[in-house]
Formats: sequence, C-alpha cells, structure tokens
Amino acid sequence: KALSPVFHEIASEMGDRVAFGKLDIDNASQISKRSAIKTVPTLILYRDGQEIKRRGPGSKSEISAWIR
Repeated sequence: KALSPVFHEIASEMGDRVAFGKLDIDNASQISKRSAIKTVPTLILYRDGQEIKRRGPGSKSEISAWIR
C-alpha cells in the first residue's frame, strides 16, 4: 500500500511503456508460490511475459532507474 503513490507517479510519467499490477498474496497463494515471492513487497519486472528483474522496495528515483 505504501508504494501505490510511487507506482501511480511512475506510471503517469512512463505512459504506455509500462504497466503496473499488484497481487494480494493471501488471495492468490498459487501465483505467489509459482513466482517464488518470499518477501513483501517484491517488485518483479517482466518483458514479453518473462521475468527479467526482481527487487525489494525503494525510492521513486531508484524504482524508475531500475525499470529503465
């Protein structure tokens, strides 16, 4: 929840180049297990349906740089 404002800001700056989604691991335990999510929050970057990067939370500038 704390990262939602950061994601909204980054999403508005990046336009259609990136899409953000969130997963409630309590209600989607199968997906969280399949994605090997061990800590919350976990940020996962996908390209063409394949995971390419993974990290924990950070500042807006850190997350923006990580996505780029």
